[in-house]
Amino acid sequence: MISGTSHPDRHLLPVENGVCRVSAIAVWITGLYAVVGGIFTLIGWAIPFPRFTDWADLGISMFPNAAACSILAGAALILIFLGGGRRMSAKVGRVFALSTGIVGGLTLFEHVTGVDLGIDEILFEGTWGQTAAAAPNRMGVPASSSFLVLGFAMAMTAGTRRCRCVASGLAVIPLGIASLSIVGYWFGADQLFGVARYTGISWQTATIIAALGIGLMASLRECGFMAILLRSDAAGIVSRRLVLPILVIPLLLGWLRIMGRDLGWFDDDFGTAIRTLLEIALFLGFLWWSAKHIARHEAAAAEAVEALRVSEDRFARFMRSLPGLAWIKDLEGRYVYANDSALRAFRQNAGEVYGFTDRDILPAETAREFMVNDRLALADPGGRQFVETLRSEDGTLHSSIVSKFPIPGRDGSPVGVGGIAIDITDRLRAEEELKEAHRRKDEFLATLAHELRNPLSPIRFSVEICRHQSDPEAGARALDLIDRQVAQMSRLLEDLLDVSRISYQKLDLRPEVVDLSAILARAVEVTQPLRDEVRQSIHLDLPPGPALVYGDPVRLEQIFGNLLHNAAKYAGRDTRVWLGVKQDDDGLVISVRDDGIGIPAHRLSDVFEMFSQVKTPSVGLQGGLGIGLALVRGLVELHGGRVEGRSEGPGQGSEFLIHLPSHQPTLTLTPSPRSPQEDGAAAARGDGRRLLIADDMKDNADSLCTYFHAIDWEVRAVYDGESALAAAASFRPDAILLDIGMPGLGGHEVCRRIRDEPWGREALIIAITGWGREADRRLTEEAGFDHHLVKPVDVRELVALLSTFRRDEPSHQRRGLLQ
Repeated sequence: MISGTSHPDRHLLPVENGVCRVSAIAVWITGLYAVVGGIFTLIGWAIPFPRFTDWADLGISMFPNAAACSILAGAALILIFLGGGRRMSAKVGRVFALSTGIVGGLTLFEHVTGVDLGIDEILFEGTWGQTAAAAPNRMGVPASSSFLVLGFAMAMTAGTRRCRCVASGLAVIPLGIASLSIVGYWFGADQLFGVARYTGISWQTATIIAALGIGLMASLRECGFMAILLRSDAAGIVSRRLVLPILVIPLLLGWLRIMGRDLGWFDDDFGTAIRTLLEIALFLGFLWWSAKHIARHEAAAAEAVEALRVSEDRFARFMRSLPGLAWIKDLEGRYVYANDSALRAFRQNAGEVYGFTDRDILPAETAREFMVNDRLALADPGGRQFVETLRSEDGTLHSSIVSKFPIPGRDGSPVGVGGIAIDITDRLRAEEELKEAHRRKDEFLATLAHELRNPLSPIRFSVEICRHQSDPEAGARALDLIDRQVAQMSRLLEDLLDVSRISYQKLDLRPEVVDLSAILARAVEVTQPLRDEVRQSIHLDLPPGPALVYGDPVRLEQIFGNLLHNAAKYAGRDTRVWLGVKQDDDGLVISVRDDGIGIPAHRLSDVFEMFSQVKTPSVGLQGGLGIGLALVRGLVELHGGRVEGRSEGPGQGSEFLIHLPSHQPTLTLTPSPRSPQEDGAAAARGDGRRLLIADDMKDNADSLCTYFHAIDWEVRAVYDGESALAAAASFRPDAILLDIGMPGLGGHEVCRRIRDEPWGREALIIAITGWGREADRRLTEEAGFDHHLVKPVDVRELVALLSTFRRDEPSHQRRGLLQ
């Protein structure tokens, strides 16, 4: 697994890096030694100066061809392995290497066949240093075979890994041959270097060949002995610890034995015994030293493995707890790790994911997108972010924000690509829903402005008619029109308030056992003018007897009035509507069906949502706020029923079914007290009683003042809170109509101060305000108001409240009638 944990052998990395540096230095030194030694020898032949060709001064010289091979091989070693990747240097190096092998091979051919090819004295001729020569100036069998192997081994290093490993093995052959000769020179055993046809080789030739063999092995770090030296385990430790002692100790002790014998310090038997004992002691010491270091290494390795296990366990637990998907791929795009969330998303287990690419486990288009993003992330050291999609098992398309980033190796270059994905499907869906809500809100506000302006235009013209028209009938028609348009605006506002009350569960029903047929008849009667306007006919299928339900008659009429109103408004001109009632096992089913414009199938599920409007070609009367059906659903559900919509599609008409339970009182609702106007209270004259009106909207206050003055109330109007307090103190009214939101001193504070006065405790105080929420009603009750009316105020309701007022009735009893 590629992860952020430490390498278990991290404590050996400095040693490993040190060996690599030493091997590079070794290539340089051995290559330069071969080149310089060869040049030095050729100078000796050219001057001539025999001592330059025979460094041991034993009459065995390094011949010109051997010196030339030394120069070529040393240069080849440097050019091939330390040429910095330059192609020309490597090519020249391989040419030098092959030239070395050819010269060595031809010379060996001369030795084996006895044929003189005339190449031995092609460079220089000389008579010295021929003690171990098989022919004048001909390098011996050890040198020619070594240069043959070295030349072709160096050339093979340009091949595959297998060829390089073979070359590393071949480098041992010339190193072994040269070692025999060097040991012979070291201990004076001329049989190992001075037999003309078999072992003849000069001191400098042997050392140069040994150096080239070491340099070749050092350059091939991934193969042979160098690979063992670079290992971070016990094998590498032992090799690095013992290689020099094994090479140096026998040579040193052998030399000391010979020197002691020659100086007469001891005889051969004693020297051999001492040498053996020293070798045993020294090798045991080095063995103990290596074992101790191995033990420390193993302890450190065990600690590292435990730390790695803890780190991997922490990593795995973190990945399992990650709320998103996480994975790692290698540079070929194969998965090497995926957390549980990713495996669930891929609908695969680890064995079906690890080692496979996106192309193997995902749809082609998805795999192509992922792989392109992987490449972009690898090209950016800081990683990249994308939005990618993946289809889940249930077919849902999930969107995720994905962070992809390269995972660096030890040298800083990428070894893989990691990714973390967080599912943002719900967030995107919420954003879309929020956009849709904003769109609906804007549409609603625009429609609301339109719906409010429509009644204002005929109201304004009707006012002008009343102002300038002397015909009583025309004035009466204008007043009727104003009354209808104000009623329409009031109905619009009441529908909005009712929807809000239902949403916050603040709407109270006043249920009773009622005859549904009578309620439907009233709804048909109320909506008939609109049907007449669009020439729509209605067909009734009502039961002959009573159809009893338990519900609020006002709200039930509102339900069916809305449905019939919609059928007339949206079905179009010259259409038909059917209204029917039938019994089923659960209660009554009321159907309102038309043959108008219909509803698309995909919109049936959301026509009952707030502000929902179906986009259709303009047929008949259109418009509206999109709250009618939402209000219908809310009211039906408050009655324990349900509503459903049906349509075969555009142009096929629509049907709405209302399911209501039977007349048994199954609703757990407490009837609210009836308002005074619903109890049949009629308008009463003031008979000189005093009425104070306070409202910062002057037109509103003055119009109320004019009306109540006309029915014999003694009226006074003021326009702010301070004036209301002063007028109340001097005027001592029987009743007060008080606006809430006046500037300066508000209506709540005015009411509290009046109630604090002895003369104000029994006065009838009614709040007249545009605020109608339940919280607003609580505030007015706490301030001491008797009633709470919402603008626009129904004059008949206001007069009915005033008609029930008796000065001697305690205020706390009247407060039970708070509206």
